[in-house]
Amino acid sequence: MTKTSPLADLPKSVRSRLEVLLMEFDESWKPDSLPGFVARISQKSDPNYRLLGIAELVKIDLQRQWGQGSGPLVESYFKDLPELRDNDEVCAELLAAEYDARRAVEPELELSSYKSRFPRCYVQLVNSIKEAASSKDELRAQKESRRQAQASIETSQVARPKAKKTGRQKSPLPKTFGRYEIIRELGSGAMGSVYLAHDTQLDRHVAIKTPSFDGTKDEELVQRFYREARAAAKLHHRNICPIHDVGEIDGRHFISMGFIKGRPMSDYISPTKLPPADVSATLIQRLANALAEAHRHNVVHRDLKPANIMIDTKHEPVVMDFGLARQTDVETRVTVSGMIVGTPAY
Repeated sequence: MTKTSPLADLPKSVRSRLEVLLMEFDESWKPDSLPGFVARISQKSDPNYRLLGIAELVKIDLQRQWGQGSGPLVESYFKDLPELRDNDEVCAELLAAEYDARRAVEPELELSSYKSRFPRCYVQLVNSIKEAASSKDELRAQKESRRQAQASIETSQVARPKAKKTGRQKSPLPKTFGRYEIIRELGSGAMGSVYLAHDTQLDRHVAIKTPSFDGTKDEELVQRFYREARAAAKLHHRNICPIHDVGEIDGRHFISMGFIKGRPMSDYISPTKLPPADVSATLIQRLANALAEAHRHNVVHRDLKPANIMIDTKHEPVVMDFGLARQTDVETRVTVSGMIVGTPAY
């Protein structure tokens, strides 16, 4: 069973106040902003509230610092905040937060390396990591169960036109694809594949999306693919994935877009584990602002759902996949009249 967060034991009004402070810190974070927010948790506060509050601030700071490519170890926090080190449970939680943040930058990092640094907290650290992994496994199982249920609904209740068979599957992209060096495949689905690539011309990582259709036969799908690029390329907003390039190389259509480092919003949501109300409200506000920007450019997404939203390393939501987008100022006949598009549950 998933362990309850110590924050849940705080009185509702106190927890709400702390969540507002944490959200403000997250939104306005700078490398040197931690001391100012720690100072706002008064020395006169309840010791348990103060300890939990400072620990949560440090967790955010660790993730943000390491999200920039490198960051501090927990020892640097313990110098000024020894109460964090003296509490074994909190110490283990912070070590787990450091381990998680560092793993994104140093995949080869071994958990055993923490044993010599903090022998006293090491067992609790290992247990904390196991609990987190178990929680993720449970969440994945719940998501898979929902996915299968949704697939069953879609199959039994939604009439879909039969897909045209092209007679062959698209092969993976070659190592060198025009100016792009393909690093690895990030994912694939019915509509195509997405690859992590290095843009050798601009020296940056990008995501390359290639459709699975045969461009010589499926003119309708080619139109939809380029429509996504045209629709999304109009948009410039912090919470919308940018489009860099679109075209065709050796007969393969592609879109080059920003590589968003993070996890899909669907990883953070389950019927039994929802974000705090303040966090949910902030996410909804930012997504609403992003969609409002799209609507100002006459672009309607039409398939917004947690799986199409990434939460980046700065905890910002980023809207992805404009594959079913519609430009309200452009006459189009790509979607058949009366045909259901998107995901029915959303």
